[in-house]
Amino acid sequence: MAKIDLTQSDVNKYLATIDEFWDTFHKGLKAPFSLWNENKEDSKESWIKRVGRTNELVSLLNLIFKNTPLLKGEFPVGKSRFMILTNYRLFINMDTGLVIIPLKDLTFFGEDLFHGERVDETSTIEYKQNGETLIIRLSTYMGGGYVEKTKRAGEYNDLDDLSQSLLSMTHYDYEKKNLNPQNFELLKTNSPISSLFSIINVKKMNMKKWLYLGIGLFFLVYLFSGGANVPDGQKMFIDKWQRLKDVNDTSGGKKHLKDNRSKIEKWYGKFVKHKSTISGDIILVKHDGIEYNLSPEIPLEGLDNNVKSIKEGDKVYFTGTLNGERSLTNSGALDEPEMLVKCTKLTNIDMNIVYFEITQEEINEFRLAELERKKEAERRSRMCELDGCNRDGNGWNYYAESQGTFFGYESIGCLKKYTTGGYCSKKHCAQGL
Repeated sequence: MAKIDLTQSDVNKYLATIDEFWDTFHKGLKAPFSLWNENKEDSKESWIKRVGRTNELVSLLNLIFKNTPLLKGEFPVGKSRFMILTNYRLFINMDTGLVIIPLKDLTFFGEDLFHGERVDETSTIEYKQNGETLIIRLSTYMGGGYVEKTKRAGEYNDLDDLSQSLLSMTHYDYEKKNLNPQNFELLKTNSPISSLFSIINVKKMNMKKWLYLGIGLFFLVYLFSGGANVPDGQKMFIDKWQRLKDVNDTSGGKKHLKDNRSKIEKWYGKFVKHKSTISGDIILVKHDGIEYNLSPEIPLEGLDNNVKSIKEGDKVYFTGTLNGERSLTNSGALDEPEMLVKCTKLTNIDMNIVYFEITQEEINEFRLAELERKKEAERRSRMCELDGCNRDGNGWNYYAESQGTFFGYESIGCLKKYTTGGYCSKKHCAQGL
């Protein structure tokens, strides 16, 4: 990092206070490249409460707050499990520590493809640092195109040189310069337990009562949640569907339901039944008004009995990829969604029974085998129909009925009517009769 002459006055001028951060984050909801753009009509207070209910986002924001100040005008626009993106930079939480990449230095953010399709969840990140090109390989991926959209928006290009230099600085860098940016207080998760405890007058409770109350509250939370942990991503998915349904937004519902191809991890549902379809067996689960039709990513081999041991009402976690919605109409989808899921893992909620788990290696092998089978089928379709002949068919076939007259003779028998398919020669056509 280049040496800069930074003063406390600069710190106060360029770095955001906590109030300025929330103002900017709320205004940033209107940015078309923001993951949370659908919440743009929320009031500032409603948005802060919504963030507090999303534990994964709270954890990612705290990751920033603990490590570096935010600039005035900077706000989050996207996230994944280990990454959070602002309009100015990308934060990656790695085993070796937090990596901060200013978007001006980000040269590549992409996924691995095989025949135009993603082969796994990995992604490659390339960026410049002190004149060097550094590469990071990650086992996760931030979908939705938010990095690309934010780069194209280019808001970081409006920063002056001093602001650009601050993007790589951490709290440690400021402390070395005896500078004091405002430290943001870490956010707390808004769990049901903390909400319930907040209404109790502590002064009137002794330890024994606290113990009984604590046990009772944990039991109630466990009871109402069914003993399962519904992930934040699934909660947000359901919340958005319910908002769209309330205003009968079929266009928004189509995008959210029928066009949805998002990756999901450990979503929750109760088993309803098994269904047999032309394309294979379906495992039907349901949660909070939404049906999920789970179709194993590749055909199961030797695991059918394991899957069929699931009973009605059993609680399960499923992982995979949403594959749209199966209702015939957009209004039907909005009323009672029937989501399709390409499922790679299915377990009970205690995670001690794995009904099936399909690895990425198995998926890749299956896709390659399918590709070879298609190539072979295509090759066979071109070959001579006589058993044992490996030459391409040249259009010869036997016709019992006249195919017209030629010089006064009826065209019947082995004829070359086409240039491909059938037999390779008149001789093989006659042999094939």
